[in-house]
Amino acid sequence: MRLFERALRRAQLPVKYSQGYNPRPAISFAAPLEVGASSEGELMQMEMVTFGRPGEVRERLQAQMPEGLEVLQVVPAAQEGRSLMARVEGAAWRVWLQTAAGAVEDKSVREAIDRVLAAASLPVERTTPKGTKVKDIRPGIYELRGEGQSGGVSLEMVLAAGSRLHVRPEEVCQQLAARGDLPLKAVRSHRLALLTREREQWLPLG
Repeated sequence: MRLFERALRRAQLPVKYSQGYNPRPAISFAAPLEVGASSEGELMQMEMVTFGRPGEVRERLQAQMPEGLEVLQVVPAAQEGRSLMARVEGAAWRVWLQTAAGAVEDKSVREAIDRVLAAASLPVERTTPKGTKVKDIRPGIYELRGEGQSGGVSLEMVLAAGSRLHVRPEEVCQQLAARGDLPLKAVRSHRLALLTREREQWLPLG
C-alpha cells in the first residue's frame, strides 16, 4: 500500500484523497496476499479526480515501480456499486508442497486428494487477536488436483477468498499431508488470479 501511495504521488496522477486530519489516497486492493506468497493476479482500485487515457496512466505509474513489479493493465472500473473486495469469491493457486521423503508417487497424491475432498469437515486452528478459533475449511475448497514429483507435490487449487470465507493454501497442504501420510517440509504458494463466480463458472475478476 505504501509503495503505491508513493508511486501515485511521484507519477503526479490526480488520485482522490480522503477528507480529515490525515488525508489518504482512495486506493484499495481486492484481497490481501498471504505472507510469503508470490502472485501474478493482484488487483488495485483507485478513485481519480480526472481520468485520462488508461495507457498513459499505466505508463506513468509503471515508471515509478521498482524492478520486478509490473502494472499490467489499467481499465475503468465496472459501474456496479460494489468494491473489488466485495466481488472476490475465490482465488486460483499453484502450489508446491515439498516433502522430506523425496519423490512422491502420483497414486499417493491422488489418494490424499480424494480423502480431503471426501471429508465432511476439515477443522483447522487459527490464531486471532481474540485467541484461537477452529474453522472448517472444507466448504471453501472448490477445486483441487495435483501430481507427485521428485522432492514433493505440484498442486493446483481454487479456494474461497474474501470476507465471508477464506482458505489458505498451506491449510489445504497440511490436510493433504495428514491424510496422505506425507512428511510436509515446506509450502510455496503462487496466486494466479482472483475469481468471481458467475453463471456457475469461476471467472477472473477484472
